[in-house]
Amino acid sequence: EVHARYLEPALGWPEIYLLNWPITVRGALEIHLLARALGASSGLAHTVVLDVALVLWVGAFFALVLRLNPRRWPVALLGLGTAFQLSFELGVLPFFLGTGAALLVIALEVGATRSSLARDALLLVALYLVARVHAHPAALAGVLVLAVRAAGPRPVRDVVGAVAAGLPALAVALATS
Repeated sequence: EVHARYLEPALGWPEIYLLNWPITVRGALEIHLLARALGASSGLAHTVVLDVALVLWVGAFFALVLRLNPRRWPVALLGLGTAFQLSFELGVLPFFLGTGAALLVIALEVGATRSSLARDALLLVALYLVARVHAHPAALAGVLVLAVRAAGPRPVRDVVGAVAAGLPALAVALATS
């Protein structure tokens, strides 16, 4: 819930935003509650949520660039600038967290040489967790994983594994939409 405007200098983010229980705060709420359980004040817990979101985005962007081409590591530094985007500034934290997590899922999948049952299980858990935070980034990550796997050496087995891994994420998306 928005309780004030950004232009009011006397108020910080903890006073502007109140984390509540609806589906629109998934992901951010869990981090907030964990920080509170560890003894952080409400304001510090909200700062922890924002910091985790930024580190996740920057780290995932960096990992994706390095997986695509390690010699282009200077391009990975652009992740620092792209982290401060409109969805972060507007406080759309579930989408921002989900997108960062989806980038990390894509980075893990892009450089993979072969899929296996263990890799499919890791993909299942990762896509499920991304979908718990926000369904749209999970769907985009799933489509990109399918595209990457379809171009691989064993497309039928790899695509079937990816589809099976995406079913729990699809169930979450359907249940929450």
